[in-house]
Amino acid sequence: MEGKIGTYYTSHTPINTQRSKNSVINEDTNKPLSRSQEKDYIAIVQKYVDAGQHEEALPYLLVLVKNNNQSAQYVLAEMYHYGRGVPKNPVIAFTHYQAVAQQGNANAQRHMGLLAEEVLTAGLSDLKSEDYPAAHHKFLLLAEEKNEMSGEAQFQLGKMHLKGLGLTEKDPLGAIEYFLKANENALFKAPFMIAKSYLAIPYFFSQEESHLTEAVKWYKVASAKGDTQADQQLVVLSEQYRKRTFVSKEELNTANALLTFAVNAGCQEALDKKKELEENALSSWNFGSVFAIETVKRESYNINH
Repeated sequence: MEGKIGTYYTSHTPINTQRSKNSVINEDTNKPLSRSQEKDYIAIVQKYVDAGQHEEALPYLLVLVKNNNQSAQYVLAEMYHYGRGVPKNPVIAFTHYQAVAQQGNANAQRHMGLLAEEVLTAGLSDLKSEDYPAAHHKFLLLAEEKNEMSGEAQFQLGKMHLKGLGLTEKDPLGAIEYFLKANENALFKAPFMIAKSYLAIPYFFSQEESHLTEAVKWYKVASAKGDTQADQQLVVLSEQYRKRTFVSKEELNTANALLTFAVNAGCQEALDKKKELEENALSSWNFGSVFAIETVKRESYNINH
């Protein structure tokens, strides 16, 4: 049900709303409203809300909210929740419902529960940059709920840390922490994102080899779960090993192993790369030896037998 101004936090006698509209719209909104002015604003908002003219009510609502009128904040939350007079935005709606719920409003608490799933479903795609800090805070709250939605909240937090959304800078280490928690809650894409986060860690934090090793491990986990995007990334990683200036036998083996894993998962591109690797082993690789061709042939034989 649409919120009513004054019915929960404020009771008042109806006044001449036309006079109020003309007299209060030009007031200095940086000053606290007097009780009389607040009643005027409430009456105007109620008039517009009852008429379905929420866009007209918005400037008055914002002033009332700034003056800590919780009833007005509940109506503002509904406007963002349902897209009445403003673009629908579950994150902003959640923020306003939360402020009212903290005052003991059971309806606001119920709406927070309803919005939680919508906030997570919307994720980050529809948010503007100014919404990111609020979204980060909401995801933190949802991640602590210990219910079926906490894993999705942890996943969204991981994405925010990986991209630096709502933060001062990108934080791949923090992203890994959240993606690991999401993986514990069986989020399908969590292993893939863990691998991606390891590759995003700046070099000075750790050795590159350990990043690659962890990325390979988690891409394999993702691939085993049926994530075809992980298969593609295994091919990409194999290329990183294959195209180094100085290639060792161990790196050759790693490249082959990655391609083999992807081939076994049904990745046609990996099979093509294995063929290319065999054809170019002697001409393209610095240590170019019979070992290169023999290794590829052995791995290919294992795939087909």
